[in-house]
Amino acid sequence: MSFKVVTGTAQRGAHGHSACGDAAVVVQSADANLFALIDALGHGPEAEESAARAVEIIRRDAAKPLKVLFQTVDLALRGKRGVVMSVVRLEVTGVVFAGVGNVDIHGPADVGRPTPMRGSLGSGRPFVFREFALPAAAGHRWVLVSDGIVARGVSAALHAVRQLDPMAAAQALLLNASRDDDDASVVVLDFEGASP
Repeated sequence: MSFKVVTGTAQRGAHGHSACGDAAVVVQSADANLFALIDALGHGPEAEESAARAVEIIRRDAAKPLKVLFQTVDLALRGKRGVVMSVVRLEVTGVVFAGVGNVDIHGPADVGRPTPMRGSLGSGRPFVFREFALPAAAGHRWVLVSDGIVARGVSAALHAVRQLDPMAAAQALLLNASRDDDDASVVVLDFEGASP
């Protein structure tokens, strides 16, 4: 099955910082349909630099297996600020999710969601990689959020923006559910339809 996915993204740096160590990636091409959220550890220019490097790799290697993508980011950031990230990708066989660290995914309240693995990329320490089938269906909204979004307020915030288009929803979530003391980012994915 193939889905049409409409996206919205929003991010901002921590209060008092012009640099932002969070980054969103949307790749929709003939080769790959991939959506990622990256959160570099800490904030400031070094975090922004690591996030930008991860974005560059993801854009370049979007069609490669997700495990290879995560390994490439990990190796590229050795000696630099580490990152955590989560990725959703449309495959021929369905929709898959993989995440390392505290970039979380939220979906419909009545649908189970996968959990990112513990760890970070670029630290030089081994990380656990696991890919999950994402139970996405037409009409579903799935949302990736960095830890700059207040975890205990996400469910209520998602409910409040359910009628908004993806871009407006991402901006509203950033405005109403984020912490000032950290970079924050959101990727909203609306699965609008499926066809054989």
